[in-house]
Amino acid sequence: MSAWPDSDRTVVADFLQASQFEQRSCLTYRCILRSFDDVARRHQVVDRQMLVAWLNEMEKRWQSPSLLNQVCIVDRFLDYLVEMGLIANNPVAVLRSQHNVKQNKPIWRALASPNPDKALAALHRPAP
Repeated sequence: MSAWPDSDRTVVADFLQASQFEQRSCLTYRCILRSFDDVARRHQVVDRQMLVAWLNEMEKRWQSPSLLNQVCIVDRFLDYLVEMGLIANNPVAVLRSQHNVKQNKPIWRALASPNPDKALAALHRPAP
């Protein structure tokens, strides 16, 4: 059973409306976020493993460079879910904090790699 907070499938539409994206962008973003929603429904929590599962599915549809350009919308969506109190935290932000990484894209790149554990370990920086 999933703990995904969007049982009626309205959160993606609410996010897109609140973000006031251009209509053309909304079409692309809706597609990306619906795929994220579909994978999230099959997982107990929104965590690193869920993100890796989503990336693995998306790699079948998108070339890796294109996919890594699109993950920013998922990041914003995760932040929105946190702001709305629908999830406890953004797992990408948690990984950034754990590894002392300032930006999200290196985290996503590591998660999309063939060996996320090794890639995340390579990103790790000592605490200042």
